[in-house]
Amino acid sequence: MNDILGLVDDPALVADLRRVVAAADRTLHEMTVPVPRRAWTDARIVVLDASAAAACATDCPRRPGVILVCSGTAGLADWQAATIVGAEHVLALP
Repeated sequence: MNDILGLVDDPALVADLRRVVAAADRTLHEMTVPVPRRAWTDARIVVLDASAAAACATDCPRRPGVILVCSGTAGLADWQAATIVGAEHVLALP
């Protein structure tokens, strides 16, 4: 089973995510959308950004352990993306 599946396009946000995952002593498996269904369902945690959330909402089943990340304060578009993909949390990374 994969530890953390990362679906983030923004290079700065990816760098922040890598630092957080490393500090938590976890493994980050970075992929791009569309993501294989098995990778989506096997990951303990899925961390994605708003654009990945929009793509995954139609192709991937809802599941627990989905977290949407954004740069700075989450805006309306981030919260809407989190809602459509069924994210349990929205986190702003510095």
